[in-house]
Amino acid sequence: LAGVVCTRQRLMQWWHSLLSADPISLDPLCDLPYPPFVLSADLTQRSDNDYFDGHILALYLVSTGQFTHPISRRQITREECAALDRYLLEHGL
Repeated sequence: LAGVVCTRQRLMQWWHSLLSADPISLDPLCDLPYPPFVLSADLTQRSDNDYFDGHILALYLVSTGQFTHPISRRQITREECAALDRYLLEHGL
């Protein structure tokens, strides 16, 4: 039973296997105590630039006053902003 719980915890914390870093802070995403926030750089395909520390992303967006993707510079939609708000609430950030 302990092995099942351990495996389940690893699956629930999938981001611990990520090799990429947060594009803003440059901190490894695998060290986050919560899952990264997904904000696609390109809406047609996934890339390593899609994962952010959601807390850092929110601080960046508010401090710059620019609601654009930090890498691709595309405008962030209202739905993506609402998803980030829900993410912050869900993870107590």
